Amino acid sequence: MLNKILYVLSAGFFASIIYKNYPLLYTIPENLLKANLFLILIALFIQVIKHLALSYNFYLNFKKSGVSFSFSEVVKATFVYIYVCVSTPFVGAGGLLAFIHFAGHKNESKIKVGSGAFLALLGDYLGFFLLIVLSVIFYRSSVEDFPLNYIFALLIFGATLLTIVFLSIFMKNFLTALLKLLQNTANFLTNLTHKKIYFDEKWAARNVELAHECFVGIRKDPKFYLKIILLGLCIHLLNMASFYIIGLSFKENLSSSKVVSSYIVLNTLETVSPTPNGIGIIESFVPEYMSRIGINFSTSFVLVTFFRFIYFYIPLFIGFYLSYKIFNHKENS
Repeated sequence: MLNKILYVLSAGFFASIIYKNYPLLYTIPENLLKANLFLILIALFIQVIKHLALSYNFYLNFKKSGVSFSFSEVVKATFVYIYVCVSTPFVGAGGLLAFIHFAGHKNESKIKVGSGAFLALLGDYLGFFLLIVLSVIFYRSSVEDFPLNYIFALLIFGATLLTIVFLSIFMKNFLTALLKLLQNTANFLTNLTHKKIYFDEKWAARNVELAHECFVGIRKDPKFYLKIILLGLCIHLLNMASFYIIGLSFKENLSSSKVVSSYIVLNTLETVSPTPNGIGIIESFVPEYMSRIGINFSTSFVLVTFFRFIYFYIPLFIGFYLSYKIFNHKENS
């Protein structure tokens, strides 16, 4: 019963998103007639490879965590992960719940599945972090094409994340003491203002222990996790290749620096946008940004719309279809 309620609620939320963005989707068939369909098909094929690479990232981390999902199961669950990220108000956390929910039906450890999925997402983000570092190195002569405020913020966030991972593996006691200080400070302020204490005494130690269990495998097999980061980088490179080819399909030969710069903005907005996966925000803000770096606004709007359609909306619809089977697997078995 709970599964059916979850499906109905998420389907309703998803339908509301599609309704709000229907004008955007409605323009796609008309604009598609103006594009080179052969190049569009190549971009679609690259996205198929990208999705397989994304699924393989999850698959490798599940396998490393001792979870025996088959690759075909992970491919399907990854589509559902994309859908649930959007169809619930929990964004990325909601996506992880899709894997954890699937683990319950397969009698797998939910903790191991959650840990594997989180490490896969960490590898994907660090691949993006590596992309930014390489961009700073290779495109320093085209720095005017890049959003320096985005890059600076992401580099700080990436460095902070890497520091937390390092401390949780090698200096667990120090990280516990640091979180304990933050815990006590937060409790003091909340008790002073609201007469409540929000964090229990063991909050810091408990969370550091969870982080240690999640990341300690990196110390045991660093080559494996380096491979995961490089796989994450390849996923982002495949996305940028699709974006570039879509530009060619509309006879817009984008420079590599502009492709990388636009993708950095797009991918960042997916993470920090107030709407799930940047729906509506990306389609309006990224074309405006591209116009600032010398690309016609109307052309930019079409390119971003088509890219989002094959990169995001098509997998979203597939995930919507597959979600019903996964949410109702237990009842049908």
